[in-house]
Amino acid sequence: MKISKSFKVLFFLTLSGFIFNSCSDDDDSPRGVTVTNQDAAEIIESALKKNNGGFTTIITNLTDRLKTDEIIPNTGKASGSSTKNSIKDIDCNTTYVDDSYEYKYEGSLVISDFTGVSSFTLNCNNLGLPETIDFNATTDGGFETFRFLYKGQTTTNTEVSGLGILAQNFFLNGSYVRTGSLYFKLRDITLNSNTIFNLTNVTVNKYDELFYPLTGGTGNVTLTATSGSNTFTFESSIVFKGNGTATLIIDGETFEISFEG
Repeated sequence: MKISKSFKVLFFLTLSGFIFNSCSDDDDSPRGVTVTNQDAAEIIESALKKNNGGFTTIITNLTDRLKTDEIIPNTGKASGSSTKNSIKDIDCNTTYVDDSYEYKYEGSLVISDFTGVSSFTLNCNNLGLPETIDFNATTDGGFETFRFLYKGQTTTNTEVSGLGILAQNFFLNGSYVRTGSLYFKLRDITLNSNTIFNLTNVTVNKYDELFYPLTGGTGNVTLTATSGSNTFTFESSIVFKGNGTATLIIDGETFEISFEG
């Protein structure tokens, strides 16, 4: 089902009005606003989802480029910049910047639009062979579904290992943060949220091209959501599984969330 032009226009008009209203709201929280574990799980899920421009999109964009050897340093943008266009040819221990990141998605259930800047440093061993990449990225944008309207930023800081040609998987360790305003349409409330993921051995299968490349790993997630003068904080743990889902535990309550759609 192709999304209608009217919905596209509505997305951008609503997003613009949403940003304006978010800046002009006073500090008084709407009466009766509460944030439940279920709400927290949905916010965390939205920060991961591929079509929402979340963590899954950022990481698969990186690892796809690593697999196809297409990382292109942006000449003149960083110290040690180069015209070399293959990760096999770039210099060790040098940082490169790429400001060409863009993710746009238009589907029947979600529209998203993000741009960003990424950088990476290739770390080599004493023999000059690549071992890890320090990957950093920031994105800015928004998405809209029939339930949510989001505007905000993300920051990713990870170390990527498993670069060898014989390695089956990439492994990522580090942090991912998503900050912004999330409007719950059905409840007519807006939350300013800050979601921090501290991730351990997130596993990306190099050879799963069609289905679910994120196959494992764990993490701790801290979500802080505010509405006016009210602040809600949730501590949780997450386990990534090999079927496009993850198990999220918040205050002893378990949620199965999806990050591929």
